[in-house]
Amino acid sequence: MPIPLNPERLQTQLIWANEHQVEPEYLHQIYDQEEESRAWWLLEGGLELRTETKTISVTPGRWVFLGHSPTEVIFQPGSRICSINFLLLLTDGRPLFTGLAPLLVPEAFSRDLNQTAKQILKHLIPWKNQETLLLGRHRIHLPDNLAIEAAFYGYLRHYCDVLIRSGKTPLSSEEIDPRVQDALQQLSRWDMQEPFSEETLASAVGLGPVQLRRLFEKVTGHSPFQHYDQRRMHLATHSLKESQLPMKELAFDLGFSSPAHFSNWFRSRRGIPPGAYRKRTNNE
Repeated sequence: MPIPLNPERLQTQLIWANEHQVEPEYLHQIYDQEEESRAWWLLEGGLELRTETKTISVTPGRWVFLGHSPTEVIFQPGSRICSINFLLLLTDGRPLFTGLAPLLVPEAFSRDLNQTAKQILKHLIPWKNQETLLLGRHRIHLPDNLAIEAAFYGYLRHYCDVLIRSGKTPLSSEEIDPRVQDALQQLSRWDMQEPFSEETLASAVGLGPVQLRRLFEKVTGHSPFQHYDQRRMHLATHSLKESQLPMKELAFDLGFSSPAHFSNWFRSRRGIPPGAYRKRTNNE
């Protein structure tokens, strides 16, 4: 039986999708997912996933959904995959499906996943050098952006269907003040190149700044600015790990006036400059 959930209470975003041969340095690693969801379609080779409780062997043609717990991943040399990486959260930042372990998708669901994944790849091919879509969507033309979004939602429909039919239950979003809900939605779509102020956000949802802060903190436990700052940090750490965007370009995309400003902001929160963070994560 379908589980009702208002899509306005979801935060969804395609981060990237590509088809590639697994590079030697990624054949054996540990994945520890947090906010992001990741799905792999094994095209060639072999794959084994190990958690504390089970081991999954994946053969060509099969899909596997990674969970949110630490997972050891071992690819056979020469393996080729289609990888889709995305956000699927409630607007308050919680994953829609919690406690997920890696799931080997039943073959009966492969056809729909295959077709919709191919549609995403088709529309992304002209933009394959964007590397990550979390910060790169503003570089893509509007018609192409809409085509990417439509293909992504087609895939997301089947992804959620697989999880629900496998016994996973999505979280229900509690009823919250619609003005806070509106503020959360606007924050999830905020263009990082645009200056942020709680006054601007409060005005957009029909509240005063003090009233918005009070209601927002009651629901989320932190202020609108803290929520914005956390999202900007997530975008920064993701882009440093998953792309090779030059530091100057990354700083601009995140709304900083200069690489030095970005570096000081990042260091004050992570204890190391962004260049050192990128080097460390790439060596892990």
